[in-house]
Amino acid sequence: MRAALRTATDLVLLFGAALLVRIPQLLGDGRLLDGDEAIVGLMARRLLVAGEAPLVFWGQRYGLSVVEAGAVSGSYGVLGYGDLAVRVGSLVVFALGAFCFLRALLRLDPPRPGRARVLALLLVTAPAWGVWALKARGGYGTALAATFLALYLGLVAAERRRALWPFLAGAAVGLAGAAQPLWLPGAALLTAAALGGRSAPRSLGAAGLGVLAVAALVVWGTPAGAPAHAVGAGLGGVAHALGRLPALLLGALTNTFYLELTWPAAWPALGWALLFLGALAWGAVHHLRAVTHHPAGVPPSARHRVASAALLASALSLLPVLLLERPGARYLLPFFGYGLVFLATLDLDARRAARALTVLLGLTGALAVSARTGWLPPRSADLPAERTLLLEAVDTLRARGATEVLSAGPLLQWQVMFYSAEAVRARFRFRQDRYPPYAQDVNAAWAANGVPAILGTPGDFSRLEAHGLAQRVRWINPRYGLVPRGDSAVARALGFEAP
Repeated sequence: MRAALRTATDLVLLFGAALLVRIPQLLGDGRLLDGDEAIVGLMARRLLVAGEAPLVFWGQRYGLSVVEAGAVSGSYGVLGYGDLAVRVGSLVVFALGAFCFLRALLRLDPPRPGRARVLALLLVTAPAWGVWALKARGGYGTALAATFLALYLGLVAAERRRALWPFLAGAAVGLAGAAQPLWLPGAALLTAAALGGRSAPRSLGAAGLGVLAVAALVVWGTPAGAPAHAVGAGLGGVAHALGRLPALLLGALTNTFYLELTWPAAWPALGWALLFLGALAWGAVHHLRAVTHHPAGVPPSARHRVASAALLASALSLLPVLLLERPGARYLLPFFGYGLVFLATLDLDARRAARALTVLLGLTGALAVSARTGWLPPRSADLPAERTLLLEAVDTLRARGATEVLSAGPLLQWQVMFYSAEAVRARFRFRQDRYPPYAQDVNAAWAANGVPAILGTPGDFSRLEAHGLAQRVRWINPRYGLVPRGDSAVARALGFEAP
């Protein structure tokens, strides 16, 4: 009973800490969902009201989204429908990942539970996930949770030596890879290290079956004909790729994806990132020295195996910068997860220095995350908040009785449908979209009543200048404009396909 109470307390504490430092984001402009997040929010709504539960992100053959959509759907039940519930649902998935991280550390180092709990709190307050922990997109939160779950199950499997446990650990690895493929190599390495020992070959075989089982489930649950949306890859100049690594790595560790370091909030995050990188470099030297002096013939402990695997996984997580044509800073989010596992598993003698560094990282991290306002570029001080402008545009559509519209932006249609609670259906230029029923409704309205109204931003409508049609846009506010229904000339100029 006492153990169960302590476990529940750990989970509540981690979620509470993660929520507390992000309250400014939840109350500010950071609540605005981008197009991809709005899709997950709509998936969660369809799950709640219609029982639809697609395994993967709408319109894709990869990107397991059912976990995030399920968490957001549950959040709707508690908080009601809206962007706040989407943010909190995403944070629940992240907090569960931090909880699995804590359970794994408690397995690796039972005599020091306090240290494990401090490191878990460091995870939830770190700027590296300061913003992305609230974002229901990309599968990163699910992948982080599944990776740490796989590590924990692997450690359990090494102790109990029953085929079920390594199979479950492998299934968790498969879940991480299905949610976000970038996490698959590191999750596999950590789990293999946890399973190491006398029965490692048999355990690895059972784990492999778990990975294959999840892969088969995802293939079975993927709609036929869904586009792949593959990310372009190719080996560019190595020197150029290495040259962009520092900026991308700092962007990932600070969650400052626009690298606007003039923001007051970015400077504590930048200091935190440099401290973390310094600790990682010092730890790598310490660990490699310990490996070279390890007695011959003595098998390494589980802790040392996991430390080596985490260090290797951290290095491998940098490969997207070399292999992808247009890597984003978010692709390096696994680096922090593996790096923190590495630091957590080091056998340090300098306890005072380690404690001081942990406290310093925690304080600067919490300060940086609390001060952040969201993943939006700086805007003019005289403009209302972006979320307010979008809500005004949606309210205008509903006040005019527009139930179907065309979106001049490639992701705006998802925001319109989310913030109107599906009262307004929208599609982009093409006849079909990621979720066919929405596009079919717009196409039917077009065929019956003529071209629907067109909503867009100044950038979306910029091409109308060349056609002499810019004056046909009626601006709702400085951010969003509307072309009234029936304007086929504007629809042709913007490249909309007729139904």
